[in-house]
Formats: sequence, structure tokens, C-alpha cells
Amino acid sequence: MRINISQDILARALRVVNRAISSHTTSSILSGIKLTATSKGLTLTSSQPSMILEYEVPIQQDKLDIQQTGSSVVPAKHFTEIIRALPADNISLQLNEQHVMEITTEQAVYRICGMVPDEFPAVPVNRYTSLFRISCLSLQQAIRQIAFAASTAEHASVLAGVLFEISHDSLTLRATDGVRYASTTVEWNRIQSNQSGDYPPIIIAAKQLLEVAKLLGDKQNELEVGVSSNQAKFSTEHWMMHCTFLRGHFPSVTVPPAFKSSITLHTSQLQQAVERAILLSGDSHVIHMQTSGHRMKLSAQAHGIGDVSEYIDIHDCEGDDALIALNGKYLHELIRSIGSDMLSIQLSGTRSPVVIKPYDRSPLVYLLTPIRTRDTTDLS
Repeated sequence: MRINISQDILARALRVVNRAISSHTTSSILSGIKLTATSKGLTLTSSQPSMILEYEVPIQQDKLDIQQTGSSVVPAKHFTEIIRALPADNISLQLNEQHVMEITTEQAVYRICGMVPDEFPAVPVNRYTSLFRISCLSLQQAIRQIAFAASTAEHASVLAGVLFEISHDSLTLRATDGVRYASTTVEWNRIQSNQSGDYPPIIIAAKQLLEVAKLLGDKQNELEVGVSSNQAKFSTEHWMMHCTFLRGHFPSVTVPPAFKSSITLHTSQLQQAVERAILLSGDSHVIHMQTSGHRMKLSAQAHGIGDVSEYIDIHDCEGDDALIALNGKYLHELIRSIGSDMLSIQLSGTRSPVVIKPYDRSPLVYLLTPIRTRDTTDLS
């Protein structure tokens, strides 16, 4: 393999594929990046056991010139650090028969030992039977509003994933860790499908979806989503991510159909008040939320440290006054992700999940399981 490539183009590609390099891997081949030079361009590939990420650099005048095709796996950390440190100029990459990669600039020559690419995980050749197109910003927002509610516990199985419920023209995302639950629906367009009936639901690891959201950046165009029997792919003009499904039964969650109390508040006002209450909520993060007419009281107490009570105005209210205890940290994450100036909170007692959703008729819905404390138990 022998190529000439612009430093900025290669550095940009490395920033992308490094997202699939695990710092905990014990496999030397998985700690590397596969470089493949063909007559069409240069492909960089990185891999984890359940994810493969590719970045394609097409042949461009003065940016990429393929003089000899070939492939090798280079150590990601050292190769990336070298390329990042080089000046913004053309770089020559040349691979010898012993898989030593020579990196040459006008002033310097670096040599790093590569690995034979035969043991590197192969890119899936699955035929993606269903293809969809969706706005990058729509999918990015949906992932950020939903994925945080998935479990981060080790061995959490399907609870560490996001459920995709697919139809021809929409995608519903759901996530839960058993305490909180998030759901939303976005529109997308079907490109092709061999599916005659309903699409089976699929589960994708939340961590992988958050990487998709980060890679999308502020793109204004669309991306393609492909679905096969055991994998999904997300692809844009330059990069493609293949994700293996999580296996298992995703729990069924029902949104309470009725409520005893409903209040509407300014999102920023509630978010700031919750942030302050958390400061004195201790390790348990418990805060009490009490409504009385058009006023809400947020209170918290850290044993041996102190306590706080803060009042905020309720924009609109319906039903009975209420008192409930919640995990303030989880509540803050929900509010921060809601993406609306106003939000609605619906309560059905001290044992039923609290329903939190935007006031603008968005399909986004959050549930948060209350915490039983001495004060709230007396009311049950």
C-alpha cells in the first residue's frame, strides 16, 4: 500500500473511527484501525464486539492519491497521535511486506509496526432488507431525549438498549432502566423493504446510539438506516456504523391513562430549582415536590449537612394538590432533555409513576417512579 493524503482529511477520519476503539479491550487487533486502500479511495475501519465503524475517503485531487492498493491494521493510539501532531500538509503512507507503516512528511519519517488484517473483524455482508431515510437532526434529537433513560448497570441486558418500533413512515424509540422511562416517535421515509407485515421490534445498545448522535453533529441533511435480521446500519456520505442487536424481551410499560393532578410550568425555572435542591439532597438525591394552588415547593435534606426549600410559580394547574418524592438527579435529566419551553407534570398518587412531557403536543413522554418516604407514605 502506498498513498498520499492530506493531514487534515486523515485526522478528521481518525476522529470518527476512534469512537469505536475500546480502551478496555484485551485484543491487540481490536485496538487497531484497519486501513484499506482501493482504486476508489481509502477506508478506515474500527471495531468492537458488537459494533463496526467505517469512514470512507474518496479519491480527491490534491487530497488523496492512491499509488498502490493494500491493507493493514495500525495501532490506533500511536497512529492517531502521530497524524494529529503533524502539520497541515500532505502525508505519504507506505506499507512494506513486514507490515511496517512508514509515515513520511517533508521533515520527518515515522515507522510503526502494523498487523496483518486477516484477523480483523469483517464488515457485515448482511443484506439490509429494509432501508429508511431520516433527518439527521430528528434522529439525533430523539436519541438524546431517549437513550439516557437506558440502564448503565453492568449486565443490564436489554435495559441497556433502546427499543426501535418500526413502521413504514415512523420510528418509535423507547428506553427504561426500571425507574425511569422515555418514549418518542419521529417520522422517516421508507426507501425499500421486503417486509410484508409488521416489522419486528429491535433493540440497539444505548451507548452505540449516543455515538451515532455525536457523529451526526449539526448535519442538516439525511442519513440512511438499514435493518437486517440481526443488525442495523446508520450511514451518511462518509461514515457507516453497523450495530448488532441486543437479544431479549423488552419490558412493556404503560403510561397511566388518568391523573389526579396536572400542572404546567416553565421548563427553565423548574430545571434551575431542581439543580439547587439537588445540592442538599445527599447521596439519595431525594427531593420532595409539593403543590398548593399555583405554587410548588421543592425541598430536600442532607442529614448532618442542611436542607433547602424553594417555591416556584405554577403556570397552570388542574385537580388536587399533591406531595411526592422523586430522585432529583433523574428528574433533572428528564427536564434537561425535554426540549420545550413549557412542560406538563401529571400525578396519580404517591405510588404511581409521574408523567412528564412537553406542553407543545410533542410525542415525547417520560415516566419517573416516585420514592416512598415517611412523608409520602403517610398519604398513601
